[in-house]
Amino acid sequence: MLGLTAEYKRATQTKTFKAIDEARQGLLSNRLCIEVPSTSASETHEWLGQMPEVKEFFDERSIEGLKKWEFIIKNRHFETTLGFKKKELDDNPEIVAPMIPGMALTAAEHFDELMFDVLALGESALCFDGKALFANDHPLENGGSFDNLLSGSGVTAANIATDFNAWVAMAKAITKRNGHPLIRNIGKPVILHSPALEAVMRLRFKMPTYAGGETNDLFDQAEPIACGELTGNDWYPVITSRPMKPFVLQNRENWKFRWEDSEATIFHTGMVYYGGDARYNIGMGHPALIAKVDNT
Repeated sequence: MLGLTAEYKRATQTKTFKAIDEARQGLLSNRLCIEVPSTSASETHEWLGQMPEVKEFFDERSIEGLKKWEFIIKNRHFETTLGFKKKELDDNPEIVAPMIPGMALTAAEHFDELMFDVLALGESALCFDGKALFANDHPLENGGSFDNLLSGSGVTAANIATDFNAWVAMAKAITKRNGHPLIRNIGKPVILHSPALEAVMRLRFKMPTYAGGETNDLFDQAEPIACGELTGNDWYPVITSRPMKPFVLQNRENWKFRWEDSEATIFHTGMVYYGGDARYNIGMGHPALIAKVDNT
């Protein structure tokens, strides 16, 4: 078949893989998910919530065993496929070239889409501790609890500042069994919000001064990101400075792409296909690293 030599097919596949890797670097899921491998149809993540502590060494070590959280993430199977008329490819095989970046971007962006699907279930689906991702009573091993479902005071610049500072205080008050902070340094958190809040978030976190020259004490203290998946006035502060993340990307099989140009396929359909498939899923990670500020 004209155009679809083995070398041409390999070059197409290489270009697709490279484009997916490049696209993923700029995605939110690349920053907000901890990626873990998978070797079966589903995985039980007993390690979630396990925070080892440093203790004084006396006679023997105090071993931190994995807790039986029984938090299961099932893998899902996804695909994306392009179809071309055989005659078109015979005449001009390069018609494929401009379509590859779009296919690769769609495949890469699907990780973000899945992550926002999980976020949308934040007050109903359960995370590893048996509570919804956003709840008022997440249990701690020291017998206490923490609240990451916060009531917002409104959406003015002053309201945003009040609620942001309240969240920071809450996050820093979460403690380990030994009484020390679980999250000592929140770094520069990301704030996920709807496009409707873009102006006030920019004013609150990206402007060094206000119109009257007043110094903005929260300038550059967070990175607000407008997300098309979000609507309304709720917003989500996320701590990204820790090895653990608020979401888990479970990867069973990376994207694999191939051509389907068999004689039987062409005979029956007159088409040639190029597509890929992968197996993965995204689930909830640690709720201490994310909160919802509810302004409904």
